[in-house]
Amino acid sequence: MNLLSFCLALTEIARGSVSLAGCAAMQSLMGTDFLHRLGNADVLERLFKPALRGEKIGAICMTEPDAGSDLDGIATAARKVDGGYLLSGRRPG
Repeated sequence: MNLLSFCLALTEIARGSVSLAGCAAMQSLMGTDFLHRLGNADVLERLFKPALRGEKIGAICMTEPDAGSDLDGIATAARKVDGGYLLSGRRPG
């Protein structure tokens, strides 16, 4: 569906639940749209298709104590290690 249709669908979903509309927007835009547009064949197979089936969920963390939501000021980094990723940094609170 194109972006306008997607926004209209989210508007209708939000009539019943703003939280559900927010979750749908984040999963659809941040969780899958970028994968679909920018992912190679491996990414599409490993991440995009399972996300469409609801088997994987996308997430984004965008705040730090010294940067707030200023993405340019975020210092947290992820380093790939055996079995996953090692995160350095801290969350507010």
